[in-house]
Amino acid sequence: MNAKPTNASRFPLVAILAGLIVVVALGLRARDAWVARTPVLAELTLRDKTFIVEIADTDAKKERGLGKRDALASDRGMYFPFPSANFWIFWMKDMRFPIDIVWIRDGVVVDIDASVPVPTGEELETYSPIEPADAVLELNAGVAAELGVVSGDSITLKALP
Repeated sequence: MNAKPTNASRFPLVAILAGLIVVVALGLRARDAWVARTPVLAELTLRDKTFIVEIADTDAKKERGLGKRDALASDRGMYFPFPSANFWIFWMKDMRFPIDIVWIRDGVVVDIDASVPVPTGEELETYSPIEPADAVLELNAGVAAELGVVSGDSITLKALP
């Protein structure tokens, strides 16, 4: 004769399954947080100058950009790839230093917003290219002028291991 399982005998199995679900959920959240904080780096060359750039490869990284940072090393930048060419809009939310915004389409510079200042008031000015762009490169203010960057210049982007 088979005994019918009681609620008490099912409890350990339910507790184990619930515990596994919690562990998996916490692990996924920890992984997502790690990915959000871990920079994806690439080597970008513009006018014979090579920069190490952080790739803003998620919506969260694109929204944060270089905000809340105090500085950017002279050989560094941030690269924002987009799924298609468009009149993307950028702002200087939480920026603490001025930057150059280099608008790119198909690996070619299409526009430059040079020496964009740090915002001084509550209202944030927005920046957009004069032609559709599928990527943006942010550098320290003055770098584009120092290198002589103009529309039509090519960039190359190489993934780093």
